[in-house]
Amino acid sequence: MEYTIFTLICLLSVVTCLNLKETVPHSDLECHGTSVGLGYSGSRQNHYNNLKKRYMGCTVVHGNLEITNLDDPNIDYDLSFLSDIRYVSGYVFIGLVSELDTLELKSLEVIRGNRTYAIHGEAYSLVVSLTSRYHSPHLGLQQLHLPALKEIVEGRVMFIGNPVLCFINTIPWYKITRLFNSTDNHNPVYYGERAYSTNCDDCPQECSFNGASRCWGPRPQLCSKDIDYGCHSTCNGRCYKGGEDGCCHKLCSVGCTGPTASDCYVCRDFKMEESGECVTHCPDSTYTKSQKCILF
Repeated sequence: MEYTIFTLICLLSVVTCLNLKETVPHSDLECHGTSVGLGYSGSRQNHYNNLKKRYMGCTVVHGNLEITNLDDPNIDYDLSFLSDIRYVSGYVFIGLVSELDTLELKSLEVIRGNRTYAIHGEAYSLVVSLTSRYHSPHLGLQQLHLPALKEIVEGRVMFIGNPVLCFINTIPWYKITRLFNSTDNHNPVYYGERAYSTNCDDCPQECSFNGASRCWGPRPQLCSKDIDYGCHSTCNGRCYKGGEDGCCHKLCSVGCTGPTASDCYVCRDFKMEESGECVTHCPDSTYTKSQKCILF
């Protein structure tokens, strides 16, 4: 009787087998986003079904993540299918989402913004708008959970028409958008009319950093982590040590362990599978899978 290596391990140790199963990494699943704004085709139910079909299990979105037109009171919306998305290459647009109290993108770390949403000549990579129910100042989207979000590489942030949305005004957007040392008074976030609610609970005590409370919601697990790398002004907010020579490579997102394009925690664009080096695009000798450039 033949046994696989994994089966033999299981026979020798049940605990070892369970641990191996738990630590096997899940491979990225890429999907392609949309560029239709608030448009959709078919019924509201078909639109919701299409969202689920497009993004179920997805970890990397090539293009834009548009979550819109979830405003039918007769549909029981469940957006848990978005929970694995960690990287969006374009922008994130949330609009006309009024039949949910909470929208959670718990794994989203990076919004690349290589394509932005243009409004009045400004480029935005995160837009949240028109989330009140029946235009009510009391009903609609109350919480947006992005606890893993560490960087918006390009573009600004906009909130408008969200009269019951809480906590988003506590987030240090200037650090997430890397506008640490802006000299042109370019505010990273635009708060339009009824951008958020002023009638919200306080952040948990555990979410107090340097005298400021920062959170995505009322639980300690939703604290917005304090991002303070102590970087030199030339490093654009990302470094592995203090001083002018401690800057991360320009192709790094989130942070790094050293100065080269192979030392990045997350690549801004793509990553060579063989060398681990971050690159702006995959060379001709490779094909693209998620964020990886894989040799033919």
